[in-house]
Amino acid sequence: MRYSDGSARCWGSNGNAQCTVTEYTGQWYWPGFANRIACATSLAVGSFGGIATYADGAVRVWSALPEILAPTEDPDAEPGVPTRVNGLDGAQSVTAGEEVVFAIRNDVAAWWGVFPYYPVAVATEPTPVPGLPPVKQISMGTHACAVTLEGEVWCWGRNSAGQLGDGTTVDRLEAKPVVGVQNAVQVAAGGAFTCALLSDGTVQCWGTHSRGQLGRGGEIQGTGPEDYFFPLAAPVPGLSDVVAIDAGSGIACAVRADGTLWCWSGNTANEIDGSPSAPAIFTSPARVPNLVNVVSVQADAGVVCALLADAAVWCQGTLDSIGRGLDMGLTGPGPVPLDQANDYTKGFPE
Repeated sequence: MRYSDGSARCWGSNGNAQCTVTEYTGQWYWPGFANRIACATSLAVGSFGGIATYADGAVRVWSALPEILAPTEDPDAEPGVPTRVNGLDGAQSVTAGEEVVFAIRNDVAAWWGVFPYYPVAVATEPTPVPGLPPVKQISMGTHACAVTLEGEVWCWGRNSAGQLGDGTTVDRLEAKPVVGVQNAVQVAAGGAFTCALLSDGTVQCWGTHSRGQLGRGGEIQGTGPEDYFFPLAAPVPGLSDVVAIDAGSGIACAVRADGTLWCWSGNTANEIDGSPSAPAIFTSPARVPNLVNVVSVQADAGVVCALLADAAVWCQGTLDSIGRGLDMGLTGPGPVPLDQANDYTKGFPE
């Protein structure tokens, strides 16, 4: 999590020094200081490490992957040590996937690293996405999607369930527009599905509905792809006045203008309803209980975290990812104790 002063706090996996700390690379059950991040203006973290833009205009990455470090001032930098990317000063925003990073500079999207979603591609320097027009936002899932300056959504990469939204299930590296989606303001690429927020506050999704990822309701029936693959965009029924969305592996969430948070699918760790009972799939949007004044959300398999208007962060779901310790009695959303952040350079806290 990035603070307004450009510093950052971190929790969850630090196996590849994602939190810029090498002294303790285990799981961070409590929030800690990302000690090597200062003056950051935007920040993204993936399983490989991380990437950030800085107040001096630089883009810096930290990673154990040589492909990510290749275009930097120090290609041999230790994992967890941010190093400047050559020729990318002035980037507007950055995005991280599992082993790949994106940066938008002058409305042009460039990527490098390992794009592991079929077909596989490798780039060791910032490389423009083939066919992609000027964009303002990118999201990574099992594929990549971007919102153009004209409000279209363009996608590329793996398309096993129709998550590219072109009416097919054919993989491709070339970016092409999603059929029928206009006036988009945000896109969220999840695991084999995609959702887009439109300027009228509605949400459209496409791809797999095998666990209710598209929010279209109904029972999950059938065993073949023809039963739950939907390669064309359609509205999420009953969802309106949305101001922000996010999607992860098997879950999607939306923040409404009234500050409530609504999620669907997933719930493998009761990250939607916070119930102590056996997880239930939500094929339609369900309100996350006990949360108000939400302004943004991040969701992934087993965990949902919400930023509130008072700058507090509340999380629920898998215990080792919510930054609230390992108390097995935890149920429902609760605040991450950011004011008690640990210094993990001194090892695991007692």
